[in-house]
Amino acid sequence: MTDAPPFVSAPETGRASRKRNYPVIVRRGGGRYGAYAPEVPGSFVTAATVEDARRLVRDEIASRLRLLLEMSEDEVPEPEAEVLDALAEATNPNLGHPVDPSVRVLVVEVGPEDAPPDAPSVPPRELAVARTHRPRPETFAAVFTRAPDGYSGEVPDLPGCLSMGDTLADMRRNMREAIHLHVQSSVDDHEPIPERRRSPAEALAHYYEDEYNDPDNPYETATSELVTVPILPPRPQARLLTAMWRRACREEDAFEKASITWMPLPPGESWKGSYAATILAIGDLRHGNVADLPLCNALGATRDELHRNLRAAISERLLESLSSGGTIPLPRRTAELATARYNLRSAEMGFDEFPDPDVTVEMVAVEITAPAIARAS
Repeated sequence: MTDAPPFVSAPETGRASRKRNYPVIVRRGGGRYGAYAPEVPGSFVTAATVEDARRLVRDEIASRLRLLLEMSEDEVPEPEAEVLDALAEATNPNLGHPVDPSVRVLVVEVGPEDAPPDAPSVPPRELAVARTHRPRPETFAAVFTRAPDGYSGEVPDLPGCLSMGDTLADMRRNMREAIHLHVQSSVDDHEPIPERRRSPAEALAHYYEDEYNDPDNPYETATSELVTVPILPPRPQARLLTAMWRRACREEDAFEKASITWMPLPPGESWKGSYAATILAIGDLRHGNVADLPLCNALGATRDELHRNLRAAISERLLESLSSGGTIPLPRRTAELATARYNLRSAEMGFDEFPDPDVTVEMVAVEITAPAIARAS
């Protein structure tokens, strides 16, 4: 990308009651530009030029904000200043850490009133009926744990429903919000929520069944209490938001595939190459993720074991690609570019530590031979 610097541009000017400045990531691949707002899931768009990408992603953000506003009847989500600051650092080439020159961050001022006329919307009659619905109370047992740096919480009946807080009051407030979002999302997606639920005593017993939760550890003293949240019936706006999110996922997947160079490998021929792997220490194990091969990862207790397992995982993925299409995806990222991509992903979540001391990127060398075609006897 040569038509603009790869770091944050100036915010757009202008003010409106519900307009906010959202950071938008723009990157080039496959001859096109992809753009999305990290804080607005499902906003990914592609276009032939940067300006077209800016315009389309602005419309996409506005459309989602309007639906969210209809759901909350309160206000639009506030973008986090920490995210913009982290993205500015992750894409600034003057700060000494690796950056991807094909990526830059724009700041787009947009609000729900900017949604285009053809944006998805709920029919007025359906919307009026939805607004007459009254929430019903749902109660779950949450487990709170005291640690040296604050509190953490989880809900055994809702796997993945976690939260944190500096104080117990913060923890209770954050946990209530986490439960509400978790359960309301399931209801909106017409997914079942647990009918049989644990009591506080049962939730605490379940927590201590985990071998890592030691009741004799003074920092692992847990308590459990009931948390009640209001839940609405399935909201019609959620159906449209889900459809938009799925469309964005398909467009992003197509964008990524168009950015890949596929190389034919005739039967019996060999190929050598190296793929960048992001490596994170997790307790006594090391976890490696291959940047250019989605969902290609491995674990290892030592560096040598991890590299051996990564080579096996990469080789398996390449051979699968050969068997289905006769081609393999060539590596796209050097170690520096893979580090820059990891920094970008971390910045999207508001992290601002670059490079992360717990993460390294290493090249993993592989050699494969395309299987020979069996001949009929």
